[in-house]
Amino acid sequence: MKLIMKSLFIIKEKIFYVLFLKFLLMSSLAFGQFNDNTPAPFPGIETFTVPANVTSVKAEVWGSGGSGGGSTANNRSGSGGGGGGYTTRTFDVLAGQTITYTVGAGAIANLPGANGNNGNLSNLTHAPSATTLVGNGGGGGNRNSSTGGTGGTATGGTNTSGANGGPGNSGTGGNGGNGGNAPGTGGLGQNNNNGSPGIIPGGGGGGGEYGGSGFTDRAGGAGANGQITLTYISVSNVSPSPVCVGSTITITGTNFTTTGTTTVSINGTPCTSVTVVNSTNITAVVGAGTTSGTVLVTNPNGTNNGRSLTINASPSAIGGGASTVCTASVTPAFTNAVGGGTWSISNGTGSATISSGGIVTGVSVGSATVVYTIGSCSVSTSITVIATPTITTNPSNVSVNGGANTSFTVAASYTPNAYTWQVSTDAGASWTTISNGGVYSNATTATLNITGATLGMSG
Repeated sequence: MKLIMKSLFIIKEKIFYVLFLKFLLMSSLAFGQFNDNTPAPFPGIETFTVPANVTSVKAEVWGSGGSGGGSTANNRSGSGGGGGGYTTRTFDVLAGQTITYTVGAGAIANLPGANGNNGNLSNLTHAPSATTLVGNGGGGGNRNSSTGGTGGTATGGTNTSGANGGPGNSGTGGNGGNGGNAPGTGGLGQNNNNGSPGIIPGGGGGGGEYGGSGFTDRAGGAGANGQITLTYISVSNVSPSPVCVGSTITITGTNFTTTGTTTVSINGTPCTSVTVVNSTNITAVVGAGTTSGTVLVTNPNGTNNGRSLTINASPSAIGGGASTVCTASVTPAFTNAVGGGTWSISNGTGSATISSGGIVTGVSVGSATVVYTIGSCSVSTSITVIATPTITTNPSNVSVNGGANTSFTVAASYTPNAYTWQVSTDAGASWTTISNGGVYSNATTATLNITGATLGMSG
């Protein structure tokens, strides 16, 4: 009865361990990195489904480590097992696609005094991108030997072989080789003891060394399991859209790292001022010349091109018009080289109106802003509304001899910035605007000068 109860307890404990492991894997999945270093039961094939809003995955594959060699004689230690091979590749994916993989089991420790066992391969396949990655297991260490197990090779991506196991045949067993691209994972060789196991991913087991209490044979350490790692970022939203050149956009997603370099481009044009705010938000400024198209986010944790953005046409600088306008008066038309927009006024301390053709009418004294808008993009320029001047003192009549010089002076309210003088030669029936030249000068000021008055000017 006690044995039965013990068996039941062990089974429950294993079930709890598996469930706990799967919870950890699912938590990693939610944050954009998936690790699996637990071999599945025969035939060992497992699957991963690409999450929503993911367009690219970086896959890393480690084969398992070989176990270390044993020892049957004092100072004749076993050599270390080889580390598992490593390969990596980044490939395009679509949400819902399946990635198939197998995690290689670490080589089990052999009997005391025996050679180590070879590690097992890990592999990964993504059929739509024709990706097949294989990390081969490391070779087993040898008993009583100075020749370590050979590091595993790899194929299918950027490949790094596992490190060879360290030599034995001395007072201390050889260290296990590190898994490819995974420093510090080889198990330590031992003196008068069994070798230490390798460390995941892909570490080879350390060699054992005969001796200690009873002078018994020693076994090498077990090789570590291989591992599959999938790293990616997701992008669920880019806002606002549509947007203007020079505006700031916010990219929302998962697994953005704040370290390293992150770039953002829209339809091939780089954004400026890219800032990774946190693991779920990136801000960027739309660069000059950007047109509508795909948003490409490149972060050390992955790339994503699953979102597009609409860019509104940007207005050019406002031309025409005038910097001031009198109350109840109008300006020349304001203009913009990019058509299709609308004119509006933003009143400040003063007020004005503007026509659909860009002509401003002054209403009350103060400042205002002329705005030209295309979609959500706009440009503006300021305008000052001034009070309409009035003549407060008319010029006086003068009498001079022919050929003499004289002048007329006028006074006005609100400090006009220009004056217009006119002359009539038909008793006021018609008037002609005076300009500088001939006998006239200062024709746009408050005092009009006449040099060399003629008899024909009398009247």
